[in-house]
Parts: sequence; C-alpha cells; structure tokens
Amino acid sequence: MEYFSHTQLKDHIWLIQEHYAEDSSLVMGLIVGTRKAALIDSGMGVFGPGVYEEVKKLTNKPVLCICTHGHPDHIAGSVLFDEVYLNERDLDQVGRLAPEKRLFDTGMFSHRNEEVLAYAREHILDCSGFHSKNVDEGDSFDLGGITLEILKLPGHSKGEIAVYDRLDNLVFSGDAFSDHVPASSLKSLAEFQEMADGIERFLSAIYADTAVYHGHRTEPVSHQLMQDEMQAAREIAAGQTGADTDEYNPISPVPHQKKHVAGQAAITYNPAILE
Repeated sequence: MEYFSHTQLKDHIWLIQEHYAEDSSLVMGLIVGTRKAALIDSGMGVFGPGVYEEVKKLTNKPVLCICTHGHPDHIAGSVLFDEVYLNERDLDQVGRLAPEKRLFDTGMFSHRNEEVLAYAREHILDCSGFHSKNVDEGDSFDLGGITLEILKLPGHSKGEIAVYDRLDNLVFSGDAFSDHVPASSLKSLAEFQEMADGIERFLSAIYADTAVYHGHRTEPVSHQLMQDEMQAAREIAAGQTGADTDEYNPISPVPHQKKHVAGQAAITYNPAILE
C-alpha cells in the first residue's frame, strides 16, 4: 500500500494524502510561493518521514507547517518540520500524541488493517519533542507572491483555524466543515454560539465561489453545507435539542454524544452541556 500520494490543483498548489485505507485518508494542502512553502496539517506521524519526503518531491523551498487544529491526525507529522504553528487554545490536545492513541486512531481509520498497523508500529514518529508557535485570526504568512490569511473557526476544536489563500480563491479548513462535525470539546451552549458566529464571520470574509477544502476529502465542501452547519450550531446554542439522537464516537475523549441535524449538516456534542 502506498501511504502517501499527491494531486496537483494548480502549478503551485497540491493536495497531499496520507492513506489509511482506500476510503480513508488525511488531506493536507501544500502551497508554494516564490520564497517559501506552507504545508497545512501534517498527518498522524505513523508512517515514518513520509509526509516530509512527499513535500520534498514537490518543492525545495523552506517549508512552514500550519496546523488547522490540535488533533493527532493533523499535527503529529509536524515534528519533521522546524517552523510549526498551532493555535494555543488547542495545546491541551498535544497530550493525545502518545503512540498508543495514534495507533488506536490508525486502527479505526484503517478498518483494523493489520498490514497498515504493523507498518505503523514499526515506523511511528516520536512526537515527544512537538513544538509550535501560536497562530490566530489576523495573522498572515507571506510566501512570496502569495499571502495566507488566518481565520478563526472554533467548533470541531476550540482552536480550529482556516488558512485562506485569497489570490487563488481557496481555503484549507481542517475539520471545521463537514456533513458530520464532532464538536465534543465545546463545554457550553455559549461556545456553540461562538462556533456559529465564527462561521458567519468566515463566510463574510471569503468569496461566494471560494473552494473550501476539508481535512479528509479531496473535493471542496459546498457553501450550503457551511450555512447549514452555522444554523445547527445556533440551534444547539439556543437549546433547541429535543429531537437530538444518541451518537457513539470511539476515538473521542467523549465517546457518548448527541447528534443535532440542520439541513445537510450534523454536529455531535457532549450532552453534559445541556445539564
């Protein structure tokens, strides 16, 4: 099995995939300017230096790594890079880089494929030296001819951010937008209002035709889905949860959750916030 591959979007932009199974991968963005490059997210760090090697196939420029949020599948490969950025609200997630946690998640993502797990056990990176600088809304990165803007999108995690390339009209949004967004790290109804407000600000900042890429898919998400997710977050914040159903997520610190649906979007959350 090939654990890494890439797809070119433009002459200076690629999607890099870290593959766990035919239907399961982590999708990273690589944007190359005239002076430096930016890798958005970095994978689970269980397949050796593969993500670094894949990047080096595409550019020889200095690479900075911007993590959209602190979950292990998005930050573990960052130890292969010198310049790493993560929002400080997600620093409490770094403890989940423990090898047993990443191997458990790899097992889930690979459908317990023993070949994949054996390779991961042998090649898992030591993440004990993980380091990062803070990044937040209003920050920007000049790659040379391309400026990346940081937009705040709390929800899937408290510190989730999106990376906006206005010139190329695309965004890498991590796991912020999906037809099923796990948001069990939010601890109050007020934080769901913050999630809705963040999506509203995000939608007002980008163009109506901006391509927004998800961290586990190679096709952009629809703007209608983002609108529906904003509505779902607003309804949870307002306590409109009477019809919500039970949901189980074994890789979450809060496995027993509730699911709220609005249009195309579903959000799962910790039911303790309703108490």
